[in-house]
Amino acid sequence: MAMKELIKKPGILLILMAVAALCGCRREKDVVWSFATPRPWVLAGDSQALTPVIDGSVVFFCGGYGEKERSQIYALDVQIGKPKWQYNVASCGAAPLISAGAVIGFSFASHGDRIVAYGLDKDSGTQKWHVELPGNPSPPAPVAVGDYVFFAPGSRSVLRIDARDGSLRTFDIDAELTVAADNLWVAGSPGAAFFGYGKNYWRSGANSDKFEPGPALSEPAGRPVGVATDGHNLFVAGDEGTLRAFDLGKGRVLWRHHWSKILSAPLLADGKVFVNVYRDRPSLVALALSSGDEIWEAHAGSIYGPYWQNGRLYAASGAGMLVLDGATGKVESRFGAPTEVTTTPVPAGDLILFGTARGTLYAVRAR
Repeated sequence: MAMKELIKKPGILLILMAVAALCGCRREKDVVWSFATPRPWVLAGDSQALTPVIDGSVVFFCGGYGEKERSQIYALDVQIGKPKWQYNVASCGAAPLISAGAVIGFSFASHGDRIVAYGLDKDSGTQKWHVELPGNPSPPAPVAVGDYVFFAPGSRSVLRIDARDGSLRTFDIDAELTVAADNLWVAGSPGAAFFGYGKNYWRSGANSDKFEPGPALSEPAGRPVGVATDGHNLFVAGDEGTLRAFDLGKGRVLWRHHWSKILSAPLLADGKVFVNVYRDRPSLVALALSSGDEIWEAHAGSIYGPYWQNGRLYAASGAGMLVLDGATGKVESRFGAPTEVTTTPVPAGDLILFGTARGTLYAVRAR
């Protein structure tokens, strides 16, 4: 609609001015580049845009109009957003991972009854391997440790995928008892992968062929909405709103903290646990890793976990993203977006990258 037509319709103009005021934290000069995935012209719902991963001068992300199986894994120049290659995956199943020099992608195929894992050459996007897995409507996020990716696509097993050639090793959780798919959890530390359900868990060292059972947990993990580990302790965010810290060596609970709801998986950094929660409104909180004591709370939250780098947190919050001081929770800068931010924001040098519900990846200048 032309501006002269808007002037004739002051009601519409006032609405647009109000929206612009709400998004006043975004400045056009902050946007260095944006990359929009194709969308239908009319009556389109939300598109996919999953958290990007950066490798050197290239950013890889999965996005597109998944409802019509049009999502792709894209490789873009991180400084200018120019596409290097793209690979069709129909519908994004998980954010891409980098392992053993390959881009690892996951997609839902045939309306979700199958999950397909791909290994793609980082430079060309050429498929190196792919494996088809049984479907799971809400699998825990895959974890890369060493040259392997650990993934739980079904309710009875955890798979270890060799990122070099796609070969599989299956670890059966329980051959006789069907474990609810949403009770399984998978977590990674720099030296090992951990996975389990209930009071049981196992450990697999980086690039090791062994799966070692750990001591039984003192209480069941329940139905996790997210987990994290530093290799010594396990942090389980339950769907009932409780975050628990377990000592993996002894299995006992070290501390617990409760909210009305936990919105994202916990992030461990700088001796703290960061997690998005809902008490009386969405919030991002920081807890002491050793005691669970609350250090600070910022009244901005999301279902997408934050990112930590060099003392700062990068966090989504509705139609925008924040950069916070990790020690105090003080908001250092805000960036608005035209619609909901649907990824964890990721810093890349002097840029910050994030995606939105319209399937667009933005790169903004860090202030």
